[in-house]
Parts: sequence; C-alpha cells; structure tokens
Amino acid sequence: MSNGNGNGKKSPEKIGFYICHCGVNISTTVDVTKVRDAMRQIPDVVVSRDYKFMCSNTARI
Repeated sequence: MSNGNGNGKKSPEKIGFYICHCGVNISTTVDVTKVRDAMRQIPDVVVSRDYKFMCSNTARI
C-alpha cells in the first residue's frame, strides 16, 4: 500500500470500525457499546463508532 506521497514507501494500514444499533434490531442481541469499546483497543483501529440508525438519511450526511 502506498501512502500517496510518491516516494513508494508503504504506510501502515488503518482500520475504521462502525457498528449500527439498527434501532433495536441489533442492539437487543449485541452489546453494541461494548463491541465499539473493544474495537478501540485494537492497535490498527483509528476510529471506532456506533450509530443508532446508520442507514437513515440523517446518518448519511
């Protein structure tokens, strides 16, 4: 993976983790907050966020 600066050096991979509550569809089965917080502990994860309704128009803005 190139870092885009043209020097050919590889930059470390970064991970963004997003989990949706999907209203109560997911959050009644999965502890979304606990999963989000656990993902933050993984070294290559640079962002870990949860959303109530990721597929809603509000979340897409």
